[in-house]
Amino acid sequence: MPTVNDDDDPASRAALLRVLGHAYRHLDLLPHATTIGDALLATVARHARPLWTPQLTVTAERALCRATHAIRRAAAQAGDGRAWWHVEVIGHDRPSPDIAILTVRPWRRLPFQPGQAVPVCTPRLPGHWRWLSPANAPRADGTVELHVRAVPAGTVSHRLVHRVRPGELLWLGPPVDTRPEPFAD
Repeated sequence: MPTVNDDDDPASRAALLRVLGHAYRHLDLLPHATTIGDALLATVARHARPLWTPQLTVTAERALCRATHAIRRAAAQAGDGRAWWHVEVIGHDRPSPDIAILTVRPWRRLPFQPGQAVPVCTPRLPGHWRWLSPANAPRADGTVELHVRAVPAGTVSHRLVHRVRPGELLWLGPPVDTRPEPFAD
């Protein structure tokens, strides 16, 4: 399930918006986006009461407005279909110290075509996404291989290569025809 991350990574933010846009459209949440945002803001204000100021309210309302518009734009660009797929890691091979070949099996068939990329998230780093291009179209059993090169510690790719093991679950977002820019972890 997608969550908001706390860094300023444009690729991760783009993947999160893509997943949220699909979720809002798929679950028909767009008519309720303002209500959802207001409820979120009221909850934060209630729990941050000693620190909450009128100036912070204005700042938070502006940020919420920008976020709601971004989600609406993403939903307008989203196609029909699922917002994300749960996949189980069924294989984790390490041909070299910083590369892993993950074999994953979606719970439902992934509508992936060669040349597309998918956003990937691990519960080991919730809300952070990495764009990957699967190495194959879904096989007859639905499995897909993800070839991952680890980049510095603290990133999604580092966790996928060094920590994720068979039996763990990941989330894959909706496939896109080209890799969005910037393509970074």
